[in-house]
Amino acid sequence: MPGCVDLLGVSVPTNAASGFLKVFPTSISTLDASMTTKVFQYTANDIKATTSADDLQTICDACQRAGLTWEGVWDGDSCVGISKADAQNAAVQQCLISI
Repeated sequence: MPGCVDLLGVSVPTNAASGFLKVFPTSISTLDASMTTKVFQYTANDIKATTSADDLQTICDACQRAGLTWEGVWDGDSCVGISKADAQNAAVQQCLISI
């Protein structure tokens, strides 16, 4: 299962007690998806596969818990991906209406 890891210590969990997404500076080959405090379960493919704001919100919530910012998804304060997806869906709907 694909995922992301923090090799440098760039994540800053919003709940420090949770210890979520700990730095993993050793061999990636020893990781597996069950190591939920070291492997972030979402990838760019998950973003591409989202079909609703709820799907994106789930990923944004995970980013927030992990203390990760993700360009175009979660900026550290808000889920920017949702507003982009909503705008894109509205544009598609407008295009379909005009046909």
